[in-house]
Formats: sequence, C-alpha cells, structure tokens
Amino acid sequence: MKERERRICFLGDSITAGTGDRGGPGWVGRLTNIENAETERLTSYNLGIRRDTSRRLALRWRQEWSARQSPRRESGIVLMIGINDSAGAETGFDGVDYGMRVPPEESLGIARSMVSAMQACAPLLWLGPTPVIEEMVVNETRGAHLPPRLQCLAELTAGYREIAASLGVPFLDVGEILDSSDGYTKSLKAGDGTHPTGDGHQLIADIVTAWPEWRRVMDG
Repeated sequence: MKERERRICFLGDSITAGTGDRGGPGWVGRLTNIENAETERLTSYNLGIRRDTSRRLALRWRQEWSARQSPRRESGIVLMIGINDSAGAETGFDGVDYGMRVPPEESLGIARSMVSAMQACAPLLWLGPTPVIEEMVVNETRGAHLPPRLQCLAELTAGYREIAASLGVPFLDVGEILDSSDGYTKSLKAGDGTHPTGDGHQLIADIVTAWPEWRRVMDG
C-alpha cells in the first residue's frame, strides 16, 4: 500500500526558519529528512520568519497555509511562537522602544484566537518556545521595569499550555526539555544565545520526531 503523503506547514519565527544552522536545513528540514529517509511522504513548508511575533503571524498565516493545500493530500500545521513576543520592543518593528514586543495579555489572547482558527482548518500541533541564554542576548531593549527574559518565556509557556489544554490541542513544552539538555546549552553558547547551531536544531528535530502526537500525525 502506498505511503500516505502529508503537507505540513511549520509556522513560527527564526527558530522555525532554522537561523543558526549555518548551511543546514534547521530543525524543520532535519525533521523532514528523518521522515523521508525511506520514502518521500512529507512535504514540509517552512513558514518561519525571523523576528516575527504572534501579532505578525496572526496577520499572515491563513493565506500562507491555504495557498499550500491540496484536496488530494492530507494537511497539518505545526506552530511555534513566543520567543519574540517576550523580547524588548524596538521602534523599527513595533513603533515603540519600551516594554515587551507583545504584552503577555495580548500574546495569550492572540494565541487563543489563532489556535482556535488553525485547529478548525487542519490537525494542529503546538510547540512551546525554546530557551535563551539571557546574558548573551544583548541586542534588545529591556527596560528596567521588565522581568527577566526567561521569566517572560516561562509565563508565556504556562499560558500557552493552559490554552492548548482548554482547546484540546496537543502541546509540547520544548523549552522544558531543552532546559535540561547540556547539549542544547552548549549549542546556544556556540551561537548567539537565542539561536542554536546545527547540533541544537538536531536536538529539536529529535524531540519532535519522538513525540507521540507527531508520530500519530505521521504514522496514524
């Protein structure tokens, strides 16, 4: 029997886009290579855009997803957001140079609305944001009134997890897994503190590959 073919859109920011994996395919490309090792059964569309926030993604995802669908192919969406929402606002991107790029309440509201719409379109898997090394992230405005970046990411992740549970969307806390990985920390240190090198992207790909919910989408 012929293997089922799937078209999956990966929506997110620079981590999704593969930034840091110099000359490599990033975790999305590495995941695709794993799944297609024996037969080409996965067409992946990497729709990650560097420095994208949930606010920006909410404006573009539907058109980009719909343009890549076919009635003859099964579809899916993998979402990863949050790392840029928690960053310091920049005039060039956000019109202001203070506060978080997307305030937590707005970020969670956007996430709930966007995820609800996505799950009505296709099977959806949601990945939490990856960790950063705070002292290495020096190219962002961080007002004295803002909490540490890692605290912001932890609070967003907790909120995302609650939203996912309430909507019945599979959620994988990638950050929690990577926090305990010496290999990922080493990869971040070899990068810029936010984007891992190829070794780190491979770790993300391996985590997703082994996730039962991903296996259900690919093998079910």
